[in-house]
Amino acid sequence: MKKELPHRDWPTLITVFLALGGIGMMIIFSGLIGFGVHSLVGKISLYICFGLQLLNILVIAMRRHILKRKYNEPKPSKKMHRFHGICFGIWLLGALLLSFSLVCHIFWLKATEPLVMYPCVIGAILSLVGWLGLLAAFHRRRQATLLSQK
Repeated sequence: MKKELPHRDWPTLITVFLALGGIGMMIIFSGLIGFGVHSLVGKISLYICFGLQLLNILVIAMRRHILKRKYNEPKPSKKMHRFHGICFGIWLLGALLLSFSLVCHIFWLKATEPLVMYPCVIGAILSLVGWLGLLAAFHRRRQATLLSQK
């Protein structure tokens, strides 16, 4: 007999709130205080935010694996599987652009060069959109598992 799934998923909730705090930190430091995204403080807050998103995605992957093994998760539909794949692709493209921007900035170019600025901004937006999609896909799978247990 499979275990019953708890109503709250605390590891996921904690890492979601950490990632949201990273987004808030980036908004406060880059926008409200006025450092800007391409200053040293803005870049540090951006990459801390990205690291917290990465931590949340790793926790979601771990929890999804636990859903499959322990709680008999129903098989997702083709649309949900496609949605998850597209969101992961968007997040991965954003992650690659952020990494490319960071490598270019560290080894070759200034922070104000277009080859550093544009991939950084586009990568930050794409990683945020992809992360929100992955979060929605995981929530949908968890709710489907909760409903299948009742």
